[in-house]
Amino acid sequence: MSLENRVTQVETDMNDVKVLLASMARHVESATAIAEQNAIAIADHRQDMALIDQRLDRVSLQTEATRQQLDQHMANSEATRQQLFQASQRLNETNQQLTHTSQRLDEFIYQSQRLLTNQGDRLSRSDRPLE
Repeated sequence: MSLENRVTQVETDMNDVKVLLASMARHVESATAIAEQNAIAIADHRQDMALIDQRLDRVSLQTEATRQQLDQHMANSEATRQQLFQASQRLNETNQQLTHTSQRLDEFIYQSQRLLTNQGDRLSRSDRPLE
């Protein structure tokens, strides 16, 4: 191969290297742009995750507060249930006493009427001989 052919070959090879280097530079720029976009997306994702974590913390606190309120309501409800049960028992006792008192009153009225009737009969009999 002659010198001139060799120089031409080297120039051709150099042009090929230039084209390859230019292509590689474009690929590097594209990869860098993609990496930057990915870094921005990751940063945005991290911010979103931080906001989600904060919201979850707030929801957890609210849930705990709600659970405590429910526990308090349950305790109050149990106390009210106990009071209602006791009031119901006292009402039953009062009804029993009222029934007993009513029976005694009926018996008193019956006995009073019987005695008055007997006394009336005695008075009527005692008035007859005088006539």
